[in-house]
Amino acid sequence: AMAAVPAEAAAVDDAVAIAVAADGAGAGEGVGEGDAASGTRECLGLSVVIPRDYSEGLVPRFRFVQQRKKEEEEEGGTTSSSSGAAAERCLPRQLEGLVTCDDFCETVEAVNAIFEEAERVSWATALENVVGFLTLYTAFFCYRSKYSRCMGRLDALLAHTNERLADTGVRWLSPLHNGCLYLEVVVPQKRPGDD
Repeated sequence: AMAAVPAEAAAVDDAVAIAVAADGAGAGEGVGEGDAASGTRECLGLSVVIPRDYSEGLVPRFRFVQQRKKEEEEEGGTTSSSSGAAAERCLPRQLEGLVTCDDFCETVEAVNAIFEEAERVSWATALENVVGFLTLYTAFFCYRSKYSRCMGRLDALLAHTNERLADTGVRWLSPLHNGCLYLEVVVPQKRPGDD
C-alpha cells in the first residue's frame, strides 16, 4: 500500500517548483509495470514541475521557460531572436546530466501535440458526440472516443519515455492525475553513479 507523502514546494527560476519527499524512498523502489505514466509518487526524489501555459487558450499546453540572469546574456554577447528561443528551451537544472535538452523538449512538445490533437474539433468529433448523445452515451461502450484514444497515446508516450530513461531513474508522470495543471518529472535523489 502506498503511504501519503507530504511534500514542500519552493519556487525555482520562476517556472519550476521542486517538491522534496519527506519519505526517503529511492528511485525505482516499488515501481510496477503499470506505474510508468501513472501519478503514483512511490519513487519520489525531486519533482521538476513544468506549469501549464494558458497564453494560447484553454487547451492543455506545457512550457518550460528558464529565466536567464542578465550577466549570462551579457557574457554570451548575442541578442538575436535565435538566442531568445534557445533561452526558452533550456533544460531544467535538476535534469542536467540525466536527460538531454533535445529529449526533454521533444517529450514536452509531443505531450503538447497529443493534447492539441485531442482538443481539435472536426466533423468526425462532432458526429461522434452526436452519436454518443443519441445513444445516451452507450455507444462509447463499443468504441473509445477520440479524446480517450489520444489520452491512451499520451500514456503510451510517457511509458515509452520512462522505459528509455529507466537507467537514469527519471520518471515522467501523467498530467491527467493532477487535472492537467502541470507536467511533472521525478528526478531520483541519488543519481546513477553516486555512491
